[in-house]
Amino acid sequence: MDKLSKEATIALIAAEKAGELLMQQWGKQISSTKKKDQSPVTVYDHASEEIIKNILHKQFPADSFYGEETTKDRTAKRVWVIDPIDGTFNFMRGFPEFCISIALIEQGKTTLGIILLPATGDLYHAKRGEGAMLNGKKLNVSRVKELSQASAYPDGSFSSKERKKATLRIINHFCPITNHIRILGSSVLGLTYLAAGRFDLYISEGAKPWDHAAASLLIQEAGGKVTSFGKPGYDPFSCGIVATNGKLHSLVIKELGKIS
Repeated sequence: MDKLSKEATIALIAAEKAGELLMQQWGKQISSTKKKDQSPVTVYDHASEEIIKNILHKQFPADSFYGEETTKDRTAKRVWVIDPIDGTFNFMRGFPEFCISIALIEQGKTTLGIILLPATGDLYHAKRGEGAMLNGKKLNVSRVKELSQASAYPDGSFSSKERKKATLRIINHFCPITNHIRILGSSVLGLTYLAAGRFDLYISEGAKPWDHAAASLLIQEAGGKVTSFGKPGYDPFSCGIVATNGKLHSLVIKELGKIS
């Protein structure tokens, strides 16, 4: 994948333009409001999404757009799924763990994934059948085979009492049976780092399409496995995801079945 396709090139340009806007504001005092799910949103989430959508629409006017903050249209044969800032709280507080995620869905499958970390300049990208890359270097998932040796990312929401309970049930179950747990405040980065071999498993009962559509392709192309939460297969428009290095997948699914 040395030569980027037109779609990848334009998506990268869009991500970089949006990233420039975010870096102009990163480290400054940023106000926010709360969405219905109680997660924070800033004017820069909306502005970033508009930049990305406008650049993509100019080049691919027949495609649909499914963004976290604005349009949610799946009617075209090709759909761009956009997360303009994943890790909004991190962005607001000056943490570098936030990113821009862009995925292209064709016939129900992610065919292209672009993930850019504006604060570091790191670029992750994958094209179906051509591998996953970080700054031009091929990615591979870890080789960990035992849960007791695994680095786990049990993600979730704390926006309501019910969601807190569901998230804590997963954390409490996997904490004693894995090597250690990390939570970064960015679903996209948790999945992306799994593709890079930094995490061995990721679980989220409520991750949205914009959280996992691009990163799921990275994981698959890096040799890992993804399934929609509670289902045997993977749908990029589903809510919830289980992702592993592949070697741990059946073990993780078995453990999830024990959680009431």
